Amino acid sequence: MTQHKGDMLPILNIESFSRDEIDFHYVNDFRNHIATHQDQVTEPHKHDFFLFVLFTRGNGFHEIDFDRYEICPGSLFVICPGQTHSWTVSDDIDGYILFHAADQVFNKGSFPTGATTGFNQFSHLLLNTEELQRQEQLFQNLLQEYRGDNMFRNKMLVALIQVLHVEVLRIGYANSHKDTKENYRRIQQYNELITLIETHFITEKRPAFYADKMNFSIKHLNRITNQVIGKSTSQLIYERISVEAKRMLVHSDKTIKEIAYSLGFEDSAYFSRFFRKENNSTPKQFRQKYLGTV
Repeated sequence: MTQHKGDMLPILNIESFSRDEIDFHYVNDFRNHIATHQDQVTEPHKHDFFLFVLFTRGNGFHEIDFDRYEICPGSLFVICPGQTHSWTVSDDIDGYILFHAADQVFNKGSFPTGATTGFNQFSHLLLNTEELQRQEQLFQNLLQEYRGDNMFRNKMLVALIQVLHVEVLRIGYANSHKDTKENYRRIQQYNELITLIETHFITEKRPAFYADKMNFSIKHLNRITNQVIGKSTSQLIYERISVEAKRMLVHSDKTIKEIAYSLGFEDSAYFSRFFRKENNSTPKQFRQKYLGTV
């Protein structure tokens, strides 16, 4: 576990969970995971790895970057590195959980990693009966392989994790009616944009910058984002800035002026106006309300 300077939120490392030092993944049933690591995982925290969790029993709530989702059998969650989250679960909770380090599981160029996977769109999926049975079998295979010592164990785990990635993306896009072949190229372009925003949002807040990077006009880029997710390029940029601002307000001891500067705003008053427009509250009001200090 690490903690960055000025950041009160713990960042969990995969080494804290893996079976041995050479593992770059971790698989467990959820009940055992909670029982073993309750002190680490029940309070708000971040990860430096991908997290997948499938719930098969119980209920509760899962908060991801200040959005609250209901937990029920068939809930499948995906947490990307850097996102904040916390659980509130019932005593009868059960399911499966997987961690993996993206840079170890996917070779460069072989599969989209990080934000480019499109998982930012599918933090929570509610599976139907057939999807739940299929995913539960896949997680059982992962757990069996993880706990065993078969030859080529790591290679098999990587293969199963890649299957899981594809399955989750298929379910996500099918549920949002965006799985047709004609939309596939648009989805790839959208994911490329999300990666660029993730890399540059602190220093570059203009849609024109991202359009130039992708060799598109702003109009064409907005057409892509509207077709894929129903939002403009500006909305995606502002949402990413807003999420990071919320994280800093709640999980760091930085002043509002320091947060504004950290996010590339030279004027803290402009940052406050931006935040209020995006969230219907000032940064100070949001911090006080969320931390219960009003």
